[in-house]
Amino acid sequence: MSNRGVTLVPGTIRVPQVDGSLAYVEDVQPTFAGVVALPDQLPTHVLTQVFTPGRVGAKRISPFSSADKVVTVEELTERNREFIGTYEQLRKAHGPNFVSRTPEEQAALEAANVSVTKVHPTRAPRGAPVDKAAKRAARRAAKIPCVKCSLLPVHPDHHTGKCEYEAPVKKTRGGTTTGITGPKEPAGYQLIHDDISALQAANDKFAQGNRFYRVFLAMKNLPERTGTLANIIAALAMDAGKPMTDPEKVTRRALKQLVGAGNVAAV
Repeated sequence: MSNRGVTLVPGTIRVPQVDGSLAYVEDVQPTFAGVVALPDQLPTHVLTQVFTPGRVGAKRISPFSSADKVVTVEELTERNREFIGTYEQLRKAHGPNFVSRTPEEQAALEAANVSVTKVHPTRAPRGAPVDKAAKRAARRAAKIPCVKCSLLPVHPDHHTGKCEYEAPVKKTRGGTTTGITGPKEPAGYQLIHDDISALQAANDKFAQGNRFYRVFLAMKNLPERTGTLANIIAALAMDAGKPMTDPEKVTRRALKQLVGAGNVAAV
C-alpha cells in the first residue's frame, strides 16, 4: 500500500491531535501507527481514555493523524528519555499492559481505588493432620451467596466494607434455625510455575494481552505471588487493561486452568 498522506515518523515525539498526549512514535505502517504515551505529560494535558501515560504497550492510531506539536529529545524530561530507552524491555518482562509509575503515583492510584486487604495464607506444617470434613464444609460455604446482595463470600464487596456477608438461615426439624456461615477469608492461590506455554498453545485466551493472560500477570505481580481471589481481582482492576465485564468469572476460569496445569496451587 502507498504511504502517501502519512504524516507520522517513527522515532519522533509528537502530540497527536487525537487527544493531546505526549507520545513516542514507535512504528508506522500504511494502515496504522503504533505510539506509546510517555509517563511525564505536558502541564496542559488532560487525561482521556485514549492513552495511559507510561503504558509500555503501543496504541494503534491512524498513520494520517496530525500532530499539534513536534517535541525534540532535548525538550523531554529525564524520566521520559529513560522511558524511551527502557519501555521495550519492560514490555517484554511484564506484558503490554504494564504501566511505568513512580512510588508516589502508585500510592495515589491505590488510594483512588478500592482498598483490598492482602491476606497471606500460611501453609500447614508437613505431616499435620488435615480435617477433610472441615475443608468440605468450607468449600460448600464458599458457594453460598449473601442474602443481602446475592454475591459469594469471596466477592470484593465483602472485604471492603461495602456489604457485610450474611449467610442464609436453615430451618431444622424442631423448628429452630441454624446459621450457615462461610469462612472468614477465602482460599488463597500461589503461582508456583511461570511457564504457561502449554496453556497458551491450548487456549488463545492465555495469549499475551488476553484476559486469562492478565490473570496470570496479576498473580505474578502479587507479593510472594500469593493472594486471595479478591486480591487477584483487585490487581486486575489496576493493571491499566480494558475493564472486564465480569472479572470474577474470568478470574475463576483462568485459575481453574492454571491449577489444573500445575502452574498455580490452592493454599
